[in-house]
Amino acid sequence: MRSVPKNSQFLQPWKPLMIRVFGLLILAMAVSVPALGLGPVIVRLLPDPGGLPPDTYYQDRNLRYTGPLKKGVAEGKGLLFWDSGQIAYEGGFKSGRPEGKGVQFDVNGFRIYAGEFQRGKYHGTGTLYSKDAQFVLYEGGFENGQPSP
Repeated sequence: MRSVPKNSQFLQPWKPLMIRVFGLLILAMAVSVPALGLGPVIVRLLPDPGGLPPDTYYQDRNLRYTGPLKKGVAEGKGLLFWDSGQIAYEGGFKSGRPEGKGVQFDVNGFRIYAGEFQRGKYHGTGTLYSKDAQFVLYEGGFENGQPSP
């Protein structure tokens, strides 16, 4: 697979490819979600025999995205799940990046951030939580991923 530029911040569609899974040929596409720290992702464009819809992304079997697609990228309200089944992110996507209201969770299911996103970064009103979500670290405005004064 092609490498993804480190400064890339959104889902990037690549050329469609055919992959063979359990002897079945599946039309798919590789993408990346660097804004959320994800590497190459396989996007199935056609349903698989297991019944999963074509709008599900996989990342090295560690993370799964379910939600609407527009031109091969996440667009609208979607969900990201860790391989454990715990939710990683719930909220809006635009051009493959978190956008609008959303909630981000760590691998243990603890809430990290709840609030507004813009271009994949914390932006607008939000709440940043401690590692175990027991304490509020910051509540207020964010700009470009950072608390604003």
